[in-house]
Amino acid sequence: MPIYNPTASSATTSNAITDYFTEIGEITAGMDLLIDAQYVYPTADSTESGVNETITYDDSVVKVVDTGGGFAGVLLWWLDGVDGSTLYSDVLFVSYGHQKGSSSIRGIVENDTAGQDLNGYYNRVVPSSGHNTHYLQVYNAGYVDLGTDATLATEYLVGYMSPRGFAMKVSTDYQKIWTQGAGQWVPIVESTDATYSDAFQAVSCKFGSHASTIRSITPFMVWGKPV
Repeated sequence: MPIYNPTASSATTSNAITDYFTEIGEITAGMDLLIDAQYVYPTADSTESGVNETITYDDSVVKVVDTGGGFAGVLLWWLDGVDGSTLYSDVLFVSYGHQKGSSSIRGIVENDTAGQDLNGYYNRVVPSSGHNTHYLQVYNAGYVDLGTDATLATEYLVGYMSPRGFAMKVSTDYQKIWTQGAGQWVPIVESTDATYSDAFQAVSCKFGSHASTIRSITPFMVWGKPV
């Protein structure tokens, strides 16, 4: 059963996302809908607040304002909705966001280790002049780029990014990220890294690190296959 159940009127949004990733073969047999937040952004199960950073939940948005001079905070949601004791493979994480002046990092992680950086895979987005740079990364005692793409133009001013969707799928020896603007989902980078596979426990969001304002927005949806 989903941890967060949307009302019936949200079916169009929920079904559109589900249908797309099912049709392209990313939602497969055995993957359960673990988090389905359509209108109200789910409060994180674990929050490590950053220095000089304020985190505010407001209906469909979690807003992070960073005045600079410190590290970014980390928000984490257990896939099992309890304590992370259930392990998952074949995890798909879909969320939306808007940012100014800093990067956003969304991850599918293996465990809630101490400190800023959690072992797992990350979808990092950095807005810059005329385009957004997308990174598929793995963290294991340091961030390593598995692929990058800076060819997607942005219609906004330098350092801004329009509200858009972000998706990442991880499974054994397979990782892939997508983005969505006003139209269809666009595949960005794919990798066959073998660092992590069948022991994912949580999804995470990490925002800021210097003067910036970032909003993460619903829908916020996660699928996973119990190990």
